Amino acid sequence: METVSPAAKVTFVDAVVAGFRKAVTFGGTASRPEFWYWILFSVLIRLVTTTADAFVYPEDINLDPNTIDLDSIASELATAVQHSFASVTFAAEIILLVPTISLTMRRFRDASWKPWLAGLCYLGIYASLAGSLVIASSMLSILTIAGGVTGQETTIVGGFLALVFAVLVQFASVIIIVIGASQPTKRTSAI
Repeated sequence: METVSPAAKVTFVDAVVAGFRKAVTFGGTASRPEFWYWILFSVLIRLVTTTADAFVYPEDINLDPNTIDLDSIASELATAVQHSFASVTFAAEIILLVPTISLTMRRFRDASWKPWLAGLCYLGIYASLAGSLVIASSMLSILTIAGGVTGQETTIVGGFLALVFAVLVQFASVIIIVIGASQPTKRTSAI
């Protein structure tokens, strides 16, 4: 049975400091505690920033779920998207993106997984998110400009299927990251 020395234990603060210190270090390895403490830190930051954004843009929380006016829905969604790009949460996401990707790649290497798979997963998440935004906005503009789906049924169905595909890509990417990061350290040298 392998024991861990007290000096080798990673604390929450150690993991956060290492995450920023090694933000652009894509080589090397990262332990499971280092990775999961960083994820915990990221979740806590997002909780704080989304709470701050709720105070800055309270109208985004009060979208009327019972409205059937497509112009009103399109206007409210456009405003919410504009606010999301000018939010504290978006700024925090940008700041945490590269350290999270590099840490995940190091964690995958430590678990003897291919580090490029982690990069590919993050590419899948953010590319499908951007694609979803474009597809959803074009579908909404078709619905609001045309006043309905007359003659545009194929485009709407295709857009809906593309959105479903994007969600599946995001879900699969997150599952691969969680499974890869949860793997134990694989020792490549003799102990």
